[in-house]
Amino acid sequence: MQQPHDEFHTFGPTVGVGWDWAKGPAGRGKPFRAEFEELHTRKSTNEVLRQKGSVFQDGAGRLRQDYSLPDPEDVSATKHITVIFDAVTLICYLIDQETKEVQKIDLGAVMRGQRAAGQAPGGNSTGCPLPAPARPQRTVEAIPGERIIEGLSCAGTVIRGPSGTTIERWVSSRIAGFPILEKKDTDDLEIVFRLFNIKLEDPDPELFVPPAS
Repeated sequence: MQQPHDEFHTFGPTVGVGWDWAKGPAGRGKPFRAEFEELHTRKSTNEVLRQKGSVFQDGAGRLRQDYSLPDPEDVSATKHITVIFDAVTLICYLIDQETKEVQKIDLGAVMRGQRAAGQAPGGNSTGCPLPAPARPQRTVEAIPGERIIEGLSCAGTVIRGPSGTTIERWVSSRIAGFPILEKKDTDDLEIVFRLFNIKLEDPDPELFVPPAS
C-alpha cells in the first residue's frame, strides 16, 4: 500500500544541524549519544506512526543516526537506515541496512552553493543536514524559567505559525542540532520528538567510519 508524502509521513524535528563557515559544525566539542523517538498522531482518525533509533555525535561534530521508520512506499513495511555525516569532509552517507545500498552526498558543494547565494546552511536532524526549506512568517516566544529534561537543564520556546500551528521546543546548551523535546500541534496532527538515555561522552570512533566505496 503506497502512502502520500505529506507532513504525517515526514519525520524529523524542525531544528536543523547548525553550521558556521568560521567555526564549523555546531556539534563540535559537544559529543553525546542518545536514543530518540518521534510519534505522529492524526487526531481525526487516531492513526499513529512512530520512528525510533539512536544518534551519536563526536567531539569533531561527526554525526551518525541509526533509525527505523515506515517505508514511504509501503505502510506495512519498515525501513532501517543509517546516516553518517563527516563534518570534516562534508560528505554524507545514507545506508539502507536491508539492501546495503549506499547514497553518497557531497554536502560541501551544497553548502558552497548556499554560501554563494547568501543563504545559511541548515537541514533536517534525522538525516543529512540538507538545505532547510523556507519557513512562513511566525512568532517565537521564550518560556520563562528552565526545565530539567533527561537530566539536562533546558530552555523552552513556543513558535506560532500563521496557520495556527504551534511548536513547543526545549533545547539544552549541551546538545547541538537536536531538541531534547519538541511538540508540534496542528489542526489534525500532533508530533512529538524526544531524546532519551542521553550520555554526554564521545562515542566509539568506529561508528563514524563510512562504508567502503
